[in-house]
Amino acid sequence: MDDVAQALGISKRTLYETFSSKDELLVHCLEHMNKQAQESHKELESDNKDVIEILTGHLFLTIMQLKQVSIAFLQDLSRVCKPGASNKYIEEKERHKAGFANLISRGQKEGFIKTDIKPELIIDVFTEQGQAIKEIYATGKYTMEEIFMNIFVNYLRGACTRKGIERIDELIEQFKNK
Repeated sequence: MDDVAQALGISKRTLYETFSSKDELLVHCLEHMNKQAQESHKELESDNKDVIEILTGHLFLTIMQLKQVSIAFLQDLSRVCKPGASNKYIEEKERHKAGFANLISRGQKEGFIKTDIKPELIIDVFTEQGQAIKEIYATGKYTMEEIFMNIFVNYLRGACTRKGIERIDELIEQFKNK
């Protein structure tokens, strides 16, 4: 709270007049970030794109958003957003998982994702990896981009057909050239 108040140029007391606790401020920040992310991700899916372009687009948006977040913020979120701590957070997480499972199913129909995998299982493992990534990032040893490109891209590639892998490689090359 000291750091936030200092960054805003206000007293800690003024900050506590708006937010009764650090946890309340964190939840408010999370809601604000989620709203911005939803708008970006919704825009991504509104265009006529194939499922691999949407999935990698989500990945790149997430990398860009997380690059702006401090390690301390992620550590505090882990504490605040444990199961039962925030029903709104849990509902949002489940909504995201369902949306990504639908994208995986769509990818199977489009021939980008292997048909012998269960979309819900892929998403559950992917989500759990996200929790571990916070801990890896907190070490300061790797950037968020390195973590995502090495873990999530390779994980997604493992679920893809040759057609999907070729499309991922093409999109990653475009991303690197930006």
